[in-house]
Amino acid sequence: MICVLMPGWPLPGGLDRNAADLLVRLSPGYPDVPPDMWWFSPAVHLANGAALPATNVVETYLGRQWQRWSRHFTNGQWKSGVDGLASFLALIRQDLQQSAPEMAR
Repeated sequence: MICVLMPGWPLPGGLDRNAADLLVRLSPGYPDVPPDMWWFSPAVHLANGAALPATNVVETYLGRQWQRWSRHFTNGQWKSGVDGLASFLALIRQDLQQSAPEMAR
């Protein structure tokens, strides 16, 4: 796996911090094989401390603890030869916006 680390990834309001390091792992088949999941360090929660769905697993990569965000593409959502890291990062931004409470948007 190729690990892509983006320090200080900005997070929307309604979460417990303004930024966290983002880790994306690319499989050997990338870009024909879509990325699967992403990780934050430190862990990200709602502003009230509540956990977000499918983020309760902690894994170790690059000598650090990472909160796994278990998110997956649906069939046909990733288009080989069209999609790439930029479209995956856009998906992450969209998921973060949807995860933040409505009042914080």
